[in-house]
Amino acid sequence: MKKINIYSLICIVGFLFLLSSLNNPNTELMAELVDSDSIRILSDADFITFGFPGTGTVEDPYIIENFDVYSIDINTEGIYVFNTTKYFVIQNNEVTHSFYGILVQEVAPGTGKVLDNRCYACKHDGLAVKESSGIIVSGNVLENIVSATALLVDQCSDITITSNVISGCPISGCGMYACDNLTVYRNTFKDNVYKGITAASVYDSVFYENVFEANGEWGLEFTETSESNLVYHNNFIDNCPLFLAQARDSSGNNIWYNEALLKGNYWNDFSGSGPYAIDGHEGCCDLYPLAEPMNFDEEPDETSFTYLLITLLSLPIIYSIKRKSE
Repeated sequence: MKKINIYSLICIVGFLFLLSSLNNPNTELMAELVDSDSIRILSDADFITFGFPGTGTVEDPYIIENFDVYSIDINTEGIYVFNTTKYFVIQNNEVTHSFYGILVQEVAPGTGKVLDNRCYACKHDGLAVKESSGIIVSGNVLENIVSATALLVDQCSDITITSNVISGCPISGCGMYACDNLTVYRNTFKDNVYKGITAASVYDSVFYENVFEANGEWGLEFTETSESNLVYHNNFIDNCPLFLAQARDSSGNNIWYNEALLKGNYWNDFSGSGPYAIDGHEGCCDLYPLAEPMNFDEEPDETSFTYLLITLLSLPIIYSIKRKSE
C-alpha cells in the first residue's frame, strides 16, 4: 500500500510539471513563416481580398501574421495599411528588403496593433505610424535599417510604444515628429549611430522605464519645439561619449524626474551628488538622479499563476497520501 501511495504522489507531481510545460509559451512551437511579396491594404475591402482571418471588429480583428515579407521592389512597403476603418493586428512577421518595413497610415482611431514583428535591413524606416491615433506598437525588433530610423512616429497622438528593441540605425533609433500624448515605456534603444530618440514638436508625452545604451549621441533629445514631456525611471548608459550629458533638452520645458516620487533617471556617468545636468537649455537638469540602475522586473505571466493555483489545489491530496503512507 505504501508503494502505491508513493507512486500516486509521483504521478501527481509529474502531471503538474507536464501541465506547466504545456501552458508555458516558451515551449510552444513557433508557426512557420510564409514567404510573401509586399502586402498593401489600401481599403477595408483589401482585408477580405487577401483572405486574412477575422471580421474587423474590436473582438475579432483582421490578423496579418506569420509572413516572411521580402519586397520584389525595394522602393515599396513590406506591409502597408492605409485609410482603413476596421480593426486589425499585424503580428509575428519578418520584413526585409523594402522601403518601409511596416507602415500604418491614416487609419481610424484605436483600430491598429503592431506586435512582435522583426524588421531589418529596410531601405528607409523599419516601422512607421503616420497621421493616426490610438495605435499600439509593442514587442517589435527593429534593427540595422539602411538609411533612416527604425521607428518613425509622425503626426500622431495617443500612441503606445512598449517592449520594442531598436538598434543599429544610421541616424536615430526612433524619430517622433508633431505628436502628442505618446506613452513610451520598457523599450531598448541601443547602438544607434546618432540618437536613441529624437523628439521634435512632441508634447504631453511620458517616457519611462526605457534603456538608452551606447548610442553615438544623446540617448534622448528634445528639440526646442518639444514641451511638457515627462521623463523618469529610465537607464542612460554610455551614450554620447563626445558630449557632457547623455540627453539633450533644447526647450527646457520638459521634466526629467517624477515630482510625486522625487525620483529621476539613472545616468551611469553621474558624479554621485547634486542634480544631473542635461545638455541644451541652460539650467535643465534631472533633480533626482538615481544612484542605481532601474531593474525592470518582468510582469508575472499567466503560466506562473496557473501553476501556482494547481499546486495549491493539489496540496490536500499530496498531504493525504503522505499521511496514509506513514
